[in-house]
Amino acid sequence: MGRPGTQEVDRGVAGGHPLAGRSNEIVWHPSPPLHVGEFLPAVPVEGAARAPVYGETMDIRESFDKVKEYFKEVYLETKRVTFPSRKETMKGTYVVLITVFVAAVFLGIVDVGLAKVLQVLFRG
Repeated sequence: MGRPGTQEVDRGVAGGHPLAGRSNEIVWHPSPPLHVGEFLPAVPVEGAARAPVYGETMDIRESFDKVKEYFKEVYLETKRVTFPSRKETMKGTYVVLITVFVAAVFLGIVDVGLAKVLQVLFRG
């Protein structure tokens, strides 16, 4: 293999076909250093026998620390939430049930009224 940063590719000779006689040698391809949140697009290297791995992976400890910090913040946020009392919850439930009942009765009356109007129009 050649020196680092170079590509060694067998270009092939049989009939001038570009894939003829190509070796399965792995092509060394340097990647610039990455920072958290950055990525490199996957660009194929000419003559590579397999797709090279690009970029650096994030340290596993760093990943777990971020997840741990996230759940810690979620826990602290839930401690600041003020939940309604049972009495307030029951009042809200009654308001919703009564509103739904009134809306159902209203829509039922409108439905029957429109049905009667359509019967008169199509018979007449």
